Amino acid sequence: MKTAVQRSSALLDSLEKTPGSHSQNLSAFSAGQLQNILANNRSTKLILREALSGGSQRGQDIAQHVVGGIFTRVIAMVRSGQQENEFRKDLNPALAAFILVAANMFFFQAGPVIQHVPEAPFSNDPNAYSQGVMDILLNGLIQEGSDK
Repeated sequence: MKTAVQRSSALLDSLEKTPGSHSQNLSAFSAGQLQNILANNRSTKLILREALSGGSQRGQDIAQHVVGGIFTRVIAMVRSGQQENEFRKDLNPALAAFILVAANMFFFQAGPVIQHVPEAPFSNDPNAYSQGVMDILLNGLIQEGSDK
C-alpha cells in the first residue's frame, strides 16, 4: 500500500517544483492521481479492501501510515492558495482535499456501472472526468451573478 501512495507523493513532489497557480497544481494532481489509480488497479483495490474491511483501528492505521501524508500535502496546497487569495478564505481545505480524492476513487469504483449511463459521456475518458470535477470544485455550480 505504501508503494501505491509513493506514486501520489512523487506527483506532489514534482508539482511543488513546477511553476503555476494552485488551481493548476490541484488540477494536475487530480488528473495524475486518477491516472495512478487506474493504472495500478490492484494496489487501489488492496487499499480499498483494507480500508473498508479492517474496522476503525485499521482505518486509523491506514490514515496515519499510508494516506495521511498525501492528504496533509493536498490540504497545504489549498491553504497556500487561500493565503495567496486564489481560493476563498471560508473554504475548508481538508474537505476540498477529501472531495478531490473521493471523486477519483468513486470514478474507479463506479466505472463498471457508470459506463452504461448514457448521460455520462466522461465515463470512458478519465481526463474529461478529472477536468469536469476540477471545474466544479474550483468554480462551483452557481452561475456567476445569480440571485441564488
